[in-house]
Amino acid sequence: MADMLLLVTGVGAGLAMGYALQRTKLALHGSFAGLPDRIPRVFRTWLLAVMIGVLGLTAVFASDMWPQLSRGLPFRPLPNIVGGLLLGFGMVLAVTTASGLFYNLGSGAVTCLVGLVGFMAGDAIGGWFEFPGDKGVLAAGEGATLPGVLDVPHWSVAVPLAVVVILALAFWPVSPEAPRARDQLGWVVGGTVLGLALVGAWILAGVGGHDFGPNTEGFVSSLIRGQPDEWEGSFVVALIPGAAAAALLASSWSLSRAHAGRLLRLFVGGLLLGLGGQIAGGCNLGHGLSGVAQLSLSSWLVVAAIVGGIMGGRRVLTVTEAELHEMGDRLG
Repeated sequence: MADMLLLVTGVGAGLAMGYALQRTKLALHGSFAGLPDRIPRVFRTWLLAVMIGVLGLTAVFASDMWPQLSRGLPFRPLPNIVGGLLLGFGMVLAVTTASGLFYNLGSGAVTCLVGLVGFMAGDAIGGWFEFPGDKGVLAAGEGATLPGVLDVPHWSVAVPLAVVVILALAFWPVSPEAPRARDQLGWVVGGTVLGLALVGAWILAGVGGHDFGPNTEGFVSSLIRGQPDEWEGSFVVALIPGAAAAALLASSWSLSRAHAGRLLRLFVGGLLLGLGGQIAGGCNLGHGLSGVAQLSLSSWLVVAAIVGGIMGGRRVLTVTEAELHEMGDRLG
């Protein structure tokens, strides 16, 4: 009965998150593009969703209805930074995130299967070794969050932070940018939908007896160890039909393919996303949404490292592609 509840609540959370992710087109590599000169629409969506998550998780934790839920991720600076850099570089290569591979597949991008194979390989490889410094500085729990370090009640940091950020988003001028996709929600509605889906997924995790909310990292390595995580496994699988339902309802579902060069980038990018997620202890969902909403210090550090990986990856790949074009011109 307990296993069935884990599966049912995991599926429910995955369907909701898959729908929200597909309609918002959330991708951290796109969220930070152009900063600080302009604030992209998807960055506003992400930040609003995170702040709704901060408020929602504060209420969930305060209720103490599900005491097994994680109050904060362990703070492991070296693995957090290295894993975050790999995640950022992998996002640039794959042109999507770990969760993006799932929801884009649900939208009809069948070549994302190649990226998912790479992601699962990276997750499996990362589960075979212990990264130096993996024991970390702060153990998991409230003590590894910003309120815990400040030794103040969680709400005293969470509520003022969320209110200030949401007000800042409301009054910050919107920068000109390319029109959004036909099925993409605006940042206010999209951020609200994604934030509510995030909080709802955490509640479903609590109801099911799981200890953490949305995350894609670790489900393959748990299978290899012979200790499958039923909740997370059902969650990641359900992301695909959740995204498919969103695309079908918006009349935007369509099959799409990619050339061989793109497939190679998808595989290698997926490999780095899986490996980086294992080293960092979470993916773009586990750290970039769930962990940040917990106010976990590790998640904010991972997000900063992801930004560094994105910037470095774009610089390296731009130079590499320019050199390849130049070589092609000489040979041609």
